[in-house]
Amino acid sequence: MERISFIGMGDLGTPMAVRLLEAGYQVTVYNRTAIRADEITNRGGIWAETLADCLREADYIFIKVSYQQDVEDLYFGEEGICAIAPENSVVVDMTTKSPELASRIADEAAERNIAVIDAPVIGGTSDAEAGTLRIVLGGDSEACQRVTPVLEHLSNSISYVGANEASQQMKMAAQIAIAGIMSGLSESMAYSVRANLDKKLILKLLEEELTSNTATLLQMEESPDAMSDSALTVRHMLTDFQTAKEDAQSRNLNLGVLNTVTDLYDQMNREGYGHAGTNFLMAYYNSFTRNGTMLQYFEWYLPSDGNLWNQLAANAASLEAMGFTAIWTPPAYKSLRGVEDVGYGVYDVYDLGEFDQKGTVRTKYGTREEYQMAIHACHEAGLHVYPDIVLNHKLGADAREEVEAIEVSPDNRNYEIGENYQTVEAETIYNFEGRGDQYSDFKWDHRHFSGFRNEEPQGSPIYKLKDHEWSPNVDNEFGNFDYLMGADIDHQNPEVVEELGKWGTWYEGMTEMDGVRLDAVKHIDAYFYRDWLHNMRESTGRNLFAVGEYWSGDVQKLTRYLEQVDYQMSLFDVPLHFHFCDASYNRENYDLRNIFKGTLTEWNPIHSVPFVDNHDTQPGQSLASPVKPWFRSLAYALILLRQDGYPCVFYGDLYGIPHNNVPPVGQDLELMLMVRRMYAYGRQNDYFTHKYCIGWTREKYGIAVLISSRGRHRRRMFVGKEFAGKTYYDVLGHSDRKVTITRQGYGEFSVEDQSVSVWMDEELGLTPEGAVVV
Repeated sequence: MERISFIGMGDLGTPMAVRLLEAGYQVTVYNRTAIRADEITNRGGIWAETLADCLREADYIFIKVSYQQDVEDLYFGEEGICAIAPENSVVVDMTTKSPELASRIADEAAERNIAVIDAPVIGGTSDAEAGTLRIVLGGDSEACQRVTPVLEHLSNSISYVGANEASQQMKMAAQIAIAGIMSGLSESMAYSVRANLDKKLILKLLEEELTSNTATLLQMEESPDAMSDSALTVRHMLTDFQTAKEDAQSRNLNLGVLNTVTDLYDQMNREGYGHAGTNFLMAYYNSFTRNGTMLQYFEWYLPSDGNLWNQLAANAASLEAMGFTAIWTPPAYKSLRGVEDVGYGVYDVYDLGEFDQKGTVRTKYGTREEYQMAIHACHEAGLHVYPDIVLNHKLGADAREEVEAIEVSPDNRNYEIGENYQTVEAETIYNFEGRGDQYSDFKWDHRHFSGFRNEEPQGSPIYKLKDHEWSPNVDNEFGNFDYLMGADIDHQNPEVVEELGKWGTWYEGMTEMDGVRLDAVKHIDAYFYRDWLHNMRESTGRNLFAVGEYWSGDVQKLTRYLEQVDYQMSLFDVPLHFHFCDASYNRENYDLRNIFKGTLTEWNPIHSVPFVDNHDTQPGQSLASPVKPWFRSLAYALILLRQDGYPCVFYGDLYGIPHNNVPPVGQDLELMLMVRRMYAYGRQNDYFTHKYCIGWTREKYGIAVLISSRGRHRRRMFVGKEFAGKTYYDVLGHSDRKVTITRQGYGEFSVEDQSVSVWMDEELGLTPEGAVVV
């Protein structure tokens, strides 16, 4: 009689063990809670007090536990299965776990001639009782054949898929589909109840539709270039989904799956795939998972020739080919200094280069029509566009008015100088006579501001207006950092909130933007942007991306702000920028192992936008803190080739800053963008083990990265067993060595002093000549 050990007496484990017992096997069971094994022992099964007792002399070892940590505890250590199971036994692990863990367990067990088979199951308790579970089998083919007769007592559907990790991935693929189908069906039934529909008839229709859709899955296009002329297009489906969404909302139903799918189809439509057939969906999902990379498409000292929008339109396709997925554009509206203004001295947010105001029709970057054409070109190229939004203040008032105000200290805005309000002239009248009432008839005066500082004469005091208070939910620098410059917009004023909400909806319609970059958020009440972004997404029906600039090196302030805005936006990782600066200026003392310590990318990578430099940190600016040239390539490796964050590349690093004689980063950056686009995927293994040298690998394509701030170094790093025997080279060309990957999947990689090396399989054929130069 063959002996089976069964570990895990849960809802599925118990009925499976019962069926094996009834099939004539000797079954010994082990469970952390002994009472759960009563049903087995009452039927003639054997209870084991310890794991070792359970495993002794077993021909097959079955495992069905609940959690991945339970699996690791069972296998590893001096008393784990890999150490004490009988040699030549077969372990059948029916627990769902990560593919990486499945592979690691199989490798370690094989060292003692123990065959571990992964056999995750699909089905419920009734299937386990009836022997109708679906089993996905992975592992050594001979061991799988040996155990199949035993598994046939538990399943009428056994599929062998190859390696251990493949069986786990197959289970996950099935669960992804089941999650969507069950959630979608539940939403359909909820809608049917509200609409008083015949649920049985709906289920019949759905059964026919699901059968039809399943039959066409394998016919779906896998190339995003394979457009379809199918009558059922993305645009048609989007119309149906939007109609269903609106009707569900009218019945007070918030259907999350429907909303998500509607957003996805809306995005496909806006990216130019509206006329694609729905069989294009698989190709879009494949491309949709590509690494996102943002480009800040300006620097402070660009020429005031009105050519930036035209330049962006001309370069859009090349930028996408380089690996960018989104473009952050500068403030597009009329500002204080007309064509000379970078855009942060905001005058009229409705004038995008259309009206004769501030001595010009166009802005520094071009006209409204050119701006819209640039955005259209980006969309045609598959790029998202994130305009810079500045709603903190206004500058360039059309007139002054007499107001009651009190002077406050520039070092502590809560400290009032003097005891009484006084009558002073304030630059707070904004009539926009050049635009008139087109787009909006809203006019600004002292009622809409909380404080001000007049432009003339220079050095005028900061005043707080009577009957206004500084916003409470802002940074506490200078006591309260609500006031920054010009006429400070009062975001607690209901008229202001309403007008800025209307403007946001207008701006989205005018530009068809895909998200926003929000300027100076630490000076604006957090609850304003929380509500503004929520309402923007509601009014436009789009899940617009948002990233805010909260200029602080204190990661706790950034995380606190994210909580206050209910995670409606991401934030630039300012602490990481300061780490880059510190590392570049203090090479001898800086410990690279701490490069991510206390950064947003470490604390909250999902909401982090890491960057190296930007228009504020470049030389000559008030926040100037440029990363030294020798470290810029290293910094870009740290944000582009790792798994965390949504990185942003600076225009000045891509093209250089002629005003300050700052050269572009050059070929290193261009090649790393290509590596990020095509190869920086998969499990990440970190080797942060040396003060002056750190590295990591990404397993899907087996890339290895090393950076050194001081000295030449070598590191043995794991890239994956599938790359055994492959020859690796440094794609950046900083090392002329070649590295052969060992049978265990390791390589001995090197890096030069103050340098970065990116090691890849030479068969991938990525060369410096392949970099796209705009």
